[in-house]
Amino acid sequence: MGKGRNKKKAKQNIASKPLQTANINLPENMSAEAIQHIIACAIVEAEEIKTQKAEEQRKATLIEWRDKIGYREYKNKFKQFFNEVKVFIKVLFLPKKHIEGNRASEILLKLFIALFFWIMKCCSLILSILLIALVPAQYIMQNITVLPWYQNMLYIFYGVLAFVFSRLFRMAGIEIDNLDDRNYLFGLFASITSFVSIIIAVIAIVKGA
Repeated sequence: MGKGRNKKKAKQNIASKPLQTANINLPENMSAEAIQHIIACAIVEAEEIKTQKAEEQRKATLIEWRDKIGYREYKNKFKQFFNEVKVFIKVLFLPKKHIEGNRASEILLKLFIALFFWIMKCCSLILSILLIALVPAQYIMQNITVLPWYQNMLYIFYGVLAFVFSRLFRMAGIEIDNLDDRNYLFGLFASITSFVSIIIAVIAIVKGA
């Protein structure tokens, strides 16, 4: 009880003391621009230190969370994919004591977005191979009609374009793992769901017609 009262009295004494201004002696010939520059540099340095500490804390928290859910990074894409599926299942049954912050929802968002980019990458790559392989197949297989040269060039152009898109989807899938902006992830998730909804609506209209 005595210690509690002493702490309250100390807090009251600190609160009752007025803030004292610090006396800083600056050279008389220092211009206002120089003073502003010093203040600006101090503010920038303080912000850099704050950002560095926040980044270190974020990395430590991320490492601890990945250890809890068993997340690993593999160079092999198939191992990485199956590890992400395993993590997804483990997160669904994660004990309550291990659930902290918003890591679970962030992992789910990243898994869904990365899976979408992976599917788009595979579809684009398969489409590219089929379009480019169609040109020599006309001269190898007898049951395929040989198309005019300009149509073959168009197929090759579309095949190369599909290959470029497959590489872009691959890069996007890799970048997702490095994203930490929750608002950006939600915006990207909303854009993907809208895109998928549009595709489903177009397919339904075409089938209905």
